[in-house]
Amino acid sequence: MYVDSKSGSLGSPSNGTIVRRGAFCRVSGCSTMQSRSSSMAQWQIEQERVSSYCRDLFRDSALDSLRVKMAIESPKDTTFEMLTDQSRPTQSERLAIVTFARDKQECNRAWSSSARRFPIPAQAIVLREANAARFQFLLADLHGGVLTYGEFARKRQELAAELDAKRGELEQLLAQQSAAAAYRAQQLANDARRAAALEEQAANQRRLQEQLQGSARPRIRQPLNCTTNYFGSIAQTTCN
Repeated sequence: MYVDSKSGSLGSPSNGTIVRRGAFCRVSGCSTMQSRSSSMAQWQIEQERVSSYCRDLFRDSALDSLRVKMAIESPKDTTFEMLTDQSRPTQSERLAIVTFARDKQECNRAWSSSARRFPIPAQAIVLREANAARFQFLLADLHGGVLTYGEFARKRQELAAELDAKRGELEQLLAQQSAAAAYRAQQLANDARRAAALEEQAANQRRLQEQLQGSARPRIRQPLNCTTNYFGSIAQTTCN
């Protein structure tokens, strides 16, 4: 496709056909497509900016004791040794886990804040935020000694695989542009929220059980406590 220099029309060099610009745009919606394409190109740039910001967070020297124990940046970096590690965090490592939890929260906050400035489907944002909340609960269980490092790594990979599968399903549903597909897409988001809420409930029950058991003996560990609050499509998880 080319632009005729004299008429200002769009033409195809293969057959010489000339189509008036206005007619072509009415048929194809080119301005809408160009706008969407431009927005997505800007989103790719923004994603890289956020990724760079997160990588800087994860370079924190306070996390150094965890680097041989878990994949810091991505579960894709998990090694066989990490998957089979039967140890539980030491006191110094638990302090590092608290720092890691806060860094992950900041990274997720930056992503969500950026995503809402672009035409990203609300359901996709909910899926990611609910997944991030569940990851925080995994960290809380690791911090409290409920999980070994190996159990944490395996559950983390399961969580990541679940997110990838739901993203793929959501993408297919949104492409169908039907009422039934839109309903199913919203169900996916609602299911993700419910799963995060159930994880939070289970984590709080475990924490309560630890507190009850600890009342009869000196406390050794103070588990990381996480709470998730939803504001519309926004999920905010806080751990302390």
